[in-house]
Amino acid sequence: MAKFSAFSALLLLAARVVSATGLPEVIPGPGLPSLESLNLTSEALHAMGPIEIPADYHVTEVKPMSKRHNPTPPACFYYGGELIDRATVLSCVNFLFALGTTRCTVSNGAPNAQWCNAGNVALYGLNWHNLPMVSSYCIDVAIAAQWVYNNCNYDNSNQWGGWAYENGNDDIIANVIKA
Repeated sequence: MAKFSAFSALLLLAARVVSATGLPEVIPGPGLPSLESLNLTSEALHAMGPIEIPADYHVTEVKPMSKRHNPTPPACFYYGGELIDRATVLSCVNFLFALGTTRCTVSNGAPNAQWCNAGNVALYGLNWHNLPMVSSYCIDVAIAAQWVYNNCNYDNSNQWGGWAYENGNDDIIANVIKA
């Protein structure tokens, strides 16, 4: 019985730590390095600020929001009133930024690949022109996702989803959506 009580106390302590942070776990997409291998934690990614979008990034104007069809990128999406958490979007942006020149790839003719998931946020890459394989540096994916973060704001706590071309590659779209 003593072992069970000690184990129960440990579980209770762990539950309090998780609820104290209240931050969702950042889960890398298939084939991408783990947070541990990068010496990062979900908490560290949540604590990082926005990344800077380079002046030469080619996306400038926001297309109108749509709930009936997918507008041409860059655009923000309307989910019938459901919003995604801005801080969690930023944690996925920071994860991809930390990957630097690691390749974020959509391969085997697939229409998309998931690169990050955290809480109610999923960040996918879309194979915009249905090519056999498309790839960009993950840092360039982060720049496109940062554009969505900057331009699809709802109330500084929540935001709409959206998509934007990856920095320097019009074959891949960074797609930030509700998970």
